[in-house]
Amino acid sequence: MFNLRRLSFVVGSALVLGTLTPMAAFADPSIEELPALDGASGAGAWGVNDDGVAVGWSNVDDTSHAVRWDPDGSVNDLGTLEGDTGSRAYGINAVGAIVGSSSNADHRRAILWTPEGEITELASLPGFDFCEAKAISERGEMAGWCATYDYVYGGHAVRWTAEGEVTDLGTLPGGHTSIATGISSDGTVAGSGDDAEGRTQALRWDPDGKVVALPNVRNGYYSVANGINNDNTIVGTLQASLDHDFGVFAIRWNTDGTVTELGRLPNSFRYNSDARAINDAGVIVGASENEQHRSNPARWTTPTSVTDLGTLDDAGPGTISFATAISSNGLIVGSSGGKAARWTE
Repeated sequence: MFNLRRLSFVVGSALVLGTLTPMAAFADPSIEELPALDGASGAGAWGVNDDGVAVGWSNVDDTSHAVRWDPDGSVNDLGTLEGDTGSRAYGINAVGAIVGSSSNADHRRAILWTPEGEITELASLPGFDFCEAKAISERGEMAGWCATYDYVYGGHAVRWTAEGEVTDLGTLPGGHTSIATGISSDGTVAGSGDDAEGRTQALRWDPDGKVVALPNVRNGYYSVANGINNDNTIVGTLQASLDHDFGVFAIRWNTDGTVTELGRLPNSFRYNSDARAINDAGVIVGASENEQHRSNPARWTTPTSVTDLGTLDDAGPGTISFATAISSNGLIVGSSGGKAARWTE
């Protein structure tokens, strides 16, 4: 099982390597709420493409339904597989294919929604009743996880072909569990898994299936990879000890094998930031603690150029906000105060 440590907010990390610089090339972003389904208690957006189509889920009663938001902001219930009660959507590619999961009390099934809206169950690993697809590439390959029980950190990372054939990506030597969270156009997969000593490590699976532990910095004891772009640059989080405390750092793993620590928001009290996604222009989004010790959505255009994306006006004290995805043309989605949000220039 993963030696998973709960981060200070949803998913966090950050560190400054130099003086923060202004973002002259980018306008201040504006934020808008993406509506939940009628009667829902909240929503979250987790994927977006260049057409402005976003996906995620909306909380309905005691479950959630996968949803798609059209560019005009209208919300559509994507439904579930027959016999299921809940679903979630995590990723969308350029043609509008969407991946996620459909579930009930007995199982969780990885699914694909075609651009036409047809829902298809993806193959599971033999003997595994719980699977989830987390990402889809422009070629239609998908990545996620399968487990024998409904716990994301208790299974194996998997990759599906565009035709739906599933491959067990396995674990590090001596490890027991893994999860895949992103996939690039050449089939490279990013994710995490435990090593022989039980420590959670950020991982990369090459197109041939070889698994590589990503480099560590600061003698970090925990790291996860959250996103990957089509250049195979990977972003995520690393946790490390700092004197009598700990720091959570947003990290970029570069294709040349080097590691870059990303900056935190100005005047923040702690190192507590997280990189969630990176687009092909190298722009990164996630979250960082601000000077009020609150998790706010963040965008990095360079390692030392970070901007607070802002929150919805009614995101009250004590709530968290974070960005989860960015399209190639810079559209950003995420969550603010328990509501789905979209940021545009």
